[in-house]
Amino acid sequence: MTENLHALSDDELLARTLEVARNEQNLTLRIIAHLEEVARRRLFAARGYSSLFEYAVKALGYSEPAASQRVAAMRLARAVPEARELLERGDLKLSNAAAVERFIRREEKETGHRLSAEVKGEIVAEVSGKSARETERVLAVRSEAVGMLPRSERVRPLTAEHTELKVVADAALMARIERVRELKGAHMTLGEVFARALDAYLEREDPLRKKCAARAPSQRSLPTSEVRRGMGSGRYISVAVRREVARRAGGRCEYLDAKTGRRCEIRSQLQWDHIRPFAHGGPATVANIRQLCPAHQQWAAIRNLGPRVMGRYLP
Repeated sequence: MTENLHALSDDELLARTLEVARNEQNLTLRIIAHLEEVARRRLFAARGYSSLFEYAVKALGYSEPAASQRVAAMRLARAVPEARELLERGDLKLSNAAAVERFIRREEKETGHRLSAEVKGEIVAEVSGKSARETERVLAVRSEAVGMLPRSERVRPLTAEHTELKVVADAALMARIERVRELKGAHMTLGEVFARALDAYLEREDPLRKKCAARAPSQRSLPTSEVRRGMGSGRYISVAVRREVARRAGGRCEYLDAKTGRRCEIRSQLQWDHIRPFAHGGPATVANIRQLCPAHQQWAAIRNLGPRVMGRYLP
């Protein structure tokens, strides 16, 4: 219901605006709590999404920056109890919490060491009550102290057909690029260098582009009936079965949510999965093998083997 704001006095309007802003903050904290529980139960996977971020964008309707901010803040609140308290008091802004969480993940990735709970708490305390710009300065100083490179990867659409990519290349990568130019001609653009490299990689690794000549000699004359039934009953998945399943999957995760009919859209890091688990006697046949993204393979394992068993292997 739309309020008649024109009828409010100046003081009433300011008071009402403050009230609405506080309600919005409380709702955001409730959203973060709900996202945390959805993540704990992995319900985003049940609905056909490969990540909590994708669920927040496509199911909840958030923009990508807003979804990223909320998911990052949720992760920080889960890892650092003090952050949750500061968020609830309003001393830690949502954007600052998200920036700290991304900083922590990036530092752990680049250094190969996990930060202790004490260090994470120190960073949170240091940015508490600060503006976004002040928080950037705090994290920049810490980045410089541990020798982290400034974040510079960027993907920016230019036109409907062209996208600008910005990356940091180390000396080894630049040496490879220069060697390709020596072999193919210095006039080659970086785009052409990357296109050729990616084509070569996909020809070797993409099941949808592998040539028939890559089959094992013992399976070149395999009858169609045997391909469809599969070969053997062990954990090994034959080349013929892999090829048939990959053709059926079309290079996309095969998970389908039975309630909504939504199929997962992920096309990367696909893994071979037994529909009836191998531990329960599931055969390595075309009918029993599928391709799943990591999130949905984990979800299937939890559903088939139970959270108590899979809890030993999954966070």
